[in-house]
Amino acid sequence: MSISGSQLLLFGAIAFFAYSGIELFSRGWSSYEGRVIKGAEKTLDSMYLTIPAQHLNVLSMGLFFFMALMGYLLTGNLWFTILGAALALPAPWVILSALKKRRHKRFGIQLATALSQMGNALKAGQSLQQAINLVHEEMPNPIAQEFRLLSHELHFGTDIVEALRNLSERMPGEDLTLMVTAVDISTEVGGNLAEVFDTLSNTIRDRQTLESKVSALTAQGRMQGIVLCSIPVGLCALLSLFFPGMMDPLFTTQIGWATLALCTIMIGAGWFTIQKMVKVDF
Repeated sequence: MSISGSQLLLFGAIAFFAYSGIELFSRGWSSYEGRVIKGAEKTLDSMYLTIPAQHLNVLSMGLFFFMALMGYLLTGNLWFTILGAALALPAPWVILSALKKRRHKRFGIQLATALSQMGNALKAGQSLQQAINLVHEEMPNPIAQEFRLLSHELHFGTDIVEALRNLSERMPGEDLTLMVTAVDISTEVGGNLAEVFDTLSNTIRDRQTLESKVSALTAQGRMQGIVLCSIPVGLCALLSLFFPGMMDPLFTTQIGWATLALCTIMIGAGWFTIQKMVKVDF
């Protein structure tokens, strides 16, 4: 059987495009992995976790294939298999982001108490560095970890304002920025830093009290948003599991795909609207 020149050209073109596609995908994946791992390493370092960032990437891929396999074995539906795998892929990164957010929130809550302790220490005649040492010795994490690192920077000769700015970069927030600004002004023009810390502590506590009240008042709205947006998805999942024949047209026909797209857009718009309604900026 002879092979014509046109067949050879077609085979060569297919091989070239396949090689080019693999090469481009490999470079794109390497670039994406590098950015993600770099960001994850920074986040893990800021949380004082010693987990290698590459392990999160491996865990993400493992969850992707595990959920794809379990979704196919349990439902036999290709769409639910893809959906489960897609939701599992970013799960480690979402959990890491949630842990970081919770740590920042705890730090913000503890900062009011820390400022009050530092103000009392300054009134008792101690220096600012001694007041910082008092915070990391007597208070729990995460503020103890951050102030311990702040104390080490001061011990090795870092300027107090620069060390506080480094702390503000690790734990960004309006309250900590006010503290850094107060110390910066105090070191330049003088002033009663103990009273400034007491005022900041009272202001932070008042704002946290107001935020708690607003959160309690808007809790019903947030829960309504979760329930209303979860009902269509849960109902579709249950019907697909118990009555697959009735739901197949929704996933196999063009009208069904259009309906799914429209429902997704409407649910997303409803969720966005509810979140904007219950969100209060301070």
